[in-house]
Amino acid sequence: MARTAERTVTLILDAGDELADLEELRRLHSRPYGQILCEPDPTATRTGLAHHLLAALGKHPGDLTGEVSPWPLVECHLKAERVRDLVLARAQTLTYAGVRRVADLAHNAGIGLWLWSATERPTPALAQLLEARPHKQATVGELLQRWRRLPPDHELDGLSVDPGAGPHYPWLTPCEPERLRSRTALASGLTAPARRRVAETWVNASDWTDAWLQDNCEPTRQKVADALHALVAVGDTASEQITRAQAAIMTLHRSGAPVSRTVLQRDLIHRYGESRPHQWRDAVSRAAELADQAADPHDAALIVLSAIFRDPYTTARVRIADVTRDGAIVRTPWGLPHAVPPPLRAPLAAQYHRLHPETAPPPPLHQPLLSGTTRGRMTRPAIERALERLDAPTSLWKSQGIYDEFEGPGLDGRTILAALNPISLFNENDSPS
Repeated sequence: MARTAERTVTLILDAGDELADLEELRRLHSRPYGQILCEPDPTATRTGLAHHLLAALGKHPGDLTGEVSPWPLVECHLKAERVRDLVLARAQTLTYAGVRRVADLAHNAGIGLWLWSATERPTPALAQLLEARPHKQATVGELLQRWRRLPPDHELDGLSVDPGAGPHYPWLTPCEPERLRSRTALASGLTAPARRRVAETWVNASDWTDAWLQDNCEPTRQKVADALHALVAVGDTASEQITRAQAAIMTLHRSGAPVSRTVLQRDLIHRYGESRPHQWRDAVSRAAELADQAADPHDAALIVLSAIFRDPYTTARVRIADVTRDGAIVRTPWGLPHAVPPPLRAPLAAQYHRLHPETAPPPPLHQPLLSGTTRGRMTRPAIERALERLDAPTSLWKSQGIYDEFEGPGLDGRTILAALNPISLFNENDSPS
């Protein structure tokens, strides 16, 4: 969801201070919609105000150590969460230094700041702030009306995708590389009922892709990749995922999109009958929950990378240059791009913004995303200790073997979804950042 272009400060003078209005704003508070309500304690210090902002963004500020300043973390999360409106209740209790810091962060993040004061006229601190800043005045009713409406570019209701076909989907046989593009090749060696079931999945995925293209004129490459990810991720077996993905890719190719028809070659030449994609979906949900609670973007990014790669050696070697600004793609140390599931992107984006702010010179390309004491990056023991401290279950991040994406208990079809990124789909050779 794109942030609003408005960066002005809006002042609400509400001497009535009705409890019903506050309760409705609490109900309308919604991070997915970019509507954030912060209710700082009237006696909060500047650091306390930052902690209240982190809490409003769903983080646990109590996990921060005294050495970590919370204000830079607030700015990272405001950008990564794509906040649209930030409302500060009890604005009449804020000091000038605190409200100015929030106004500066809101301006830098490109979001709208609403100062809700339960007074008839601005307090001296608010008046001093508004003297030098573009601002407007509104009523609490106008704010409520704005929040009752979804953003015009809201896309979080999700794409209507048919559910998975169940765990008893026909097992696809390996295909020869020169026959990768054919639906017949996918279903070769199957019984007639199984071939019909594969054909039905193919047709449904192709029709879905056609309908999506009609509703999305000239979509960006990232949007195309996200649509394919949504279509494929619901598959209950990797064989079903392969069928959905290849049907969608062929449909995109017929429509004129310059997609690679062999992007799934690595997966098509292996048998995936024993795959359990639901395990990957469960891992994504658990990692998203843990990362969302972490106030420090470093910890959140560690959880995300560990869930994706399941190997501390690989996790420690991810560099800033290997991650896109929006967290949608991450490269492995050997250059293979991976699509990051949408629920796991905000933590990577927050850590990227923390290390690579827009106003600062670009960092060295080799700078690790996760800083540590060994050549500037974390060590394997340090990663394992940090994950245990963050209550990340071992099954989330510990791999059973180097080839467990093809066999064994780790087989969950994640390599199929990892290939559904713009770099792989469209044969882009430029850097992800």
